[in-house]
Order: sequence, then structure tokens, then C-alpha cells
Amino acid sequence: ISEQTMSTVRYVLITAAHNEQDYIERTILSVISQLHKPTEWIIVSDGSTDNTELIVNKYAAENSYIKLLTNNRKEGRDFVSKVFAINIGLENLQTSEYNYIGILDADVSFDEDYYSSLIKEFEKNPKLGIAGGYYFDIINSKKIPVHPSPFSVRGATQFFRRECFEQIGGILPLKFGGEDAAACFSARMYGWETKNFPN
Repeated sequence: ISEQTMSTVRYVLITAAHNEQDYIERTILSVISQLHKPTEWIIVSDGSTDNTELIVNKYAAENSYIKLLTNNRKEGRDFVSKVFAINIGLENLQTSEYNYIGILDADVSFDEDYYSSLIKEFEKNPKLGIAGGYYFDIINSKKIPVHPSPFSVRGATQFFRRECFEQIGGILPLKFGGEDAAACFSARMYGWETKNFPN
């Protein structure tokens, strides 16, 4: 994929964040440093009571594509509330012109070519519906690889072709979790490929 083609490709990101003051700045810096930046990134503060919103607002003031929304709910946090927060973000997208949708957790960091590398894989393979990279847990300053199924993209970094996302009905709120696996399963039922890329 040429740089000229890449410049026409647009993606949006949605993040649900609940009390992520210790991690979200690294996530924001990872997105800001992307070689190919999102058209829009909506971060939904899902009942945060720490400094999450202050941190997001600081960077939103400097980067017009970052937008903070607040969901001031009082009930406890669970898998369903995260999906509801993601859906609030989707409903409030200002742009309608985009090719890809990324769901991004607020405690993930990555290299500057992460999204451009994913987009290149999508552009090479029209049947690719959901993709993501391999990831590591950081424990005592050490990177511990997490070995997912090659076909089950974890929800922390799921990246969707828009047509696939819309066909499967987006992210479904499941009480006991597994919404990321359900999205991959549903996508494959519709004939899409789902894949993690080790690079």
C-alpha cells in the first residue's frame, strides 16, 4: 500500500476508561505518536473518580481529534458497562467517513507504526474483518508474552473493517464477558477472517 493510498484511509478509535489514571497517558501518547493518526478518537470516562478525565482533557486540548465524553453512572463496573460506554462513543462520532473502527483499552501502549501496519494487512486482504497485534503483560518491568489463539483478537486492541463491524452488529453486551470472542466468532460466521499479527 502506497503512502498516497494510506493517506486516504481513515479510522476512528473508541476507548472506555474507568479509573485509568496510572495507564491512560501512555495509551494517549501511543496514539498521538502514530505515523497514521485516527480521524477521531472518543474516550468515554465510564464513571471515573480519579484523574482520568483531567489527563484526557489535557491532551484533548492539544489534539483536536481526541474527544472526552463522560458517562456518570453509579452502578458497579462490569463487562456490560464497558460495552455500553463503547456504544456511547460510537453514537457520538462526528465523522461518518471512515474505513476502520478500533476498540482500544485505556491501559495499552504500542509502537508508532501499529495502526499503519494493521491497515496494510487489511488493504492486502479484502476478507480480513477483525485484526490485532500480539501483546504482552508488563509484570515487574518485564514483558510477559500473552499467547492468544491466532484467530481470536483480544478486545483490548480489536480493529475492525467497518463493513464487518456493521454486519455483526458491533460489540454485544454480554453479562459475563467474552464480547471480543463473540465478535470474532460472529465475523467468521459471516465469512470474514479474524487474525492476530505477531509483528
